[in-house]
Amino acid sequence: NEMADYPRKASIDHVIAKAFDPKGSSLNLAVGNRNGPGLSWAGDNSANSAEYSPNKAFLNLFPGGVVKSDGKATTAVDDKAKLRKGVNDLVKEQMDALLKNPKLSANDKERLKLHMSNIRDIETQLITDIDFDADLKTPIMNSKIDGKDRKDRKITAKMHIDIMAIAAATGQKRAMTLQLNEPNHDVIFNGDGSVSAENNYHNGVSHADNADGLKKYDTLCQSDFAYLLTALDEYKFESGGKSLLDYGLSTFIISLGWGARHWRHDLPHIIAGNVNGQLRQGYYVDVVPETKDDDRKVKFVPTNRLFSTIGKVVGVEQQTKDFNAQTPPKDASKRLTQNGIIPEILKA
Repeated sequence: NEMADYPRKASIDHVIAKAFDPKGSSLNLAVGNRNGPGLSWAGDNSANSAEYSPNKAFLNLFPGGVVKSDGKATTAVDDKAKLRKGVNDLVKEQMDALLKNPKLSANDKERLKLHMSNIRDIETQLITDIDFDADLKTPIMNSKIDGKDRKDRKITAKMHIDIMAIAAATGQKRAMTLQLNEPNHDVIFNGDGSVSAENNYHNGVSHADNADGLKKYDTLCQSDFAYLLTALDEYKFESGGKSLLDYGLSTFIISLGWGARHWRHDLPHIIAGNVNGQLRQGYYVDVVPETKDDDRKVKFVPTNRLFSTIGKVVGVEQQTKDFNAQTPPKDASKRLTQNGIIPEILKA
């Protein structure tokens, strides 16, 4: 029963978001075709729905871009070209006054300008990069494009990432997830994210132990992660030129490892950012060193301890201590304890 592998408690993003704002939520975005479970959970068998449409994700963060009429939300304009009048235009007077404020440092002004520029770039992409209905006057909110078409993957992934960076920079969201494709799909992607003419990923790549095919897909997803890190690093702060990446962290994981056995062990977790100097950087850490290969599938450090470590460094240790360790797996007697953290990744 696949449901036995689903979370029975809230996921780490949900817990962190609620710790900072009990009324808030994490931002959960996804690229794919809505097949299978997502990354974010509010509790036992209670999934947090991911947003697939960059249009809707953006407008949810910036509702000033829509007006309500007869109880329904719609865009304030109905002409495609006029849709370029977006969030920045709605707050232009306030932005101009803020930029003239002598209390703002030069660095603060540059960061604000970058923020405005990124918003404009996303709005432009929403208009030009995603196919609209035949009727170009159809408002964004009524467009049938919802981001789940796999042919748009190379566009929607980066648009979601830009939205995440803005959400972090404005402080609207303190925890976010981005799922790159659904767990079960049979699509082979090219290196640029476009769909290959050959669609047989499950048998032709995964079950065939096709190393080249696996690496190609991993590299595609990792390139999106690199794009996220660049986006976060562009937001600089006054204190020593540090960026969002210096004050936070981003993690990258692939849910399955090698081939047909659906290997779930020795999956690398990439952590970028140091949470204001709390995490080591530039290191490969093997948390079960000198362990024979045959033993690694049972003698591994559970992911619970990684999440407990993340919670500790971001300031919510109380809410994430021994994270979800109260619900051990069936083979818990063979595994290392779920309690505690991973001290090897902390800066001494």
